[in-house]
Amino acid sequence: MKDILLKFRNEIRINSKVGEFEELLNVIEKTIDNLHLQKPTHPLYESPQKERNEDKYGTLGSNQCICCMKPMKEGETLMVHMNTDWLAVRNDISEQDTVSLTGADSQGSFEIGNSCAKKMLKEFIHNNIIK
Repeated sequence: MKDILLKFRNEIRINSKVGEFEELLNVIEKTIDNLHLQKPTHPLYESPQKERNEDKYGTLGSNQCICCMKPMKEGETLMVHMNTDWLAVRNDISEQDTVSLTGADSQGSFEIGNSCAKKMLKEFIHNNIIK
C-alpha cells in the first residue's frame, strides 16, 4: 500500500501545486486509515515459536498467550476477542454483535502476552474480557 501511495504522491507532485498535493495526500491517507479501522476482523498473529512452546510448556488453560503459547508474566492482562472463523474481532464489537458484524459466532476472549499484542493492531487488543 505504501508503494502505491509513493507512486501516487510522485504522480500528483508532477501534475499539481504543492499545497493541493499535500491536502489531497492527507485526505487519501485518512481515508485508508478509516477503511482499515472499519474492518471488523483481522488475522491473529501466530508466533513462529508457537508449536515449539506448546511442546515445551503444554496447554496450561489460563495464563498462557494464545499467539505463542508461552506462560503469561505477572501483570499481563491483555485479551483478544476471537470469532469461530478464528479471526480477531475489533475491540468495539460486543460478543452479542459478533455474528451480525463478522459473519461468525463469538469464540470468547483469549489471553495475549504483551510482546505478541504489539504485533497485532491496537484496535483488536482489549484490556479485559469483551461481554
